[in-house]
Amino acid sequence: MEKKVVLSRIALLLDTKSIIIKKHCLIIFRKIYRKIMNRWKAFLALCLKIEGIILRNVSKN
Repeated sequence: MEKKVVLSRIALLLDTKSIIIKKHCLIIFRKIYRKIMNRWKAFLALCLKIEGIILRNVSKN
């Protein structure tokens, strides 16, 4: 009987630890994802600016 209790407690501990780890991974993943998205948006904005400058120069000529 005692062994079962101990095993169930260990299982519970492992389960809560895995949940905590999953949460940490999610938080880290979100941070990385946001950084990448911000860089990507900046990159796209830069591309659009360059494209706009090129188009303006072409339309002047």
